[in-house]
Amino acid sequence: MKRIFVFDLDGTLTNTLPTITYYVNFALREVGLGHLGEIPPERICEYVGDGAVLLCHRALAHFGLDDPEHADLYEAYWQAYNRAYDARPLYLTRPYEGMAELIDALSRRQIACAVLSNKPQTAVTAVVQHFFADRFAPVWGARPGIPLKPAPDALLALLSEQGIDPRDAVMVGDTKVDIETGRNAGVDTVGVLWGFRDRAELVKAGATFIAQKPQDILRQLL
Repeated sequence: MKRIFVFDLDGTLTNTLPTITYYVNFALREVGLGHLGEIPPERICEYVGDGAVLLCHRALAHFGLDDPEHADLYEAYWQAYNRAYDARPLYLTRPYEGMAELIDALSRRQIACAVLSNKPQTAVTAVVQHFFADRFAPVWGARPGIPLKPAPDALLALLSEQGIDPRDAVMVGDTKVDIETGRNAGVDTVGVLWGFRDRAELVKAGATFIAQKPQDILRQLL
């Protein structure tokens, strides 16, 4: 029996693709790039997973504007994106069906549930608290001085803080970033198919188990 399940947020617990797409394009307009058009959700899907810094770089690179010559533009864009997102982190975000019930089922089995996201801490805390109340502890977003996923540092630090051996943990996520994080930390992994990436990516990354729906997780790795 595992002791803790550590969940990614975007694309795993909540569908934030509409939210991220909105703010990526909103920030483009804020810095005077609205005339270039919008980045569609299917491209945003490819850009997420590695944190907001790389997301913003990739958004500008979409238009060929991510280079040293445009460093000031990037800084303005980054600030606009974060300012808007932090002001309304719940806008257009919805939890995936069945996730609250899954967490409750794990809790009844005395299995702790935590969140580990590359998203800024302010947004992570707001989203988790709003949709899931106190079902998760701890709830970690990006932290100063700790490398983002797929580096194992944050996951290992979270487990150490809780006094849990990596062999007693499971990392659950929707992208190769999450699966690689778990593998780098020596943790079993679940790749979920309701998020932002497909089965091929999760299998290639080495997921221990693939879940098509939340209830599938109860049948494995417990």
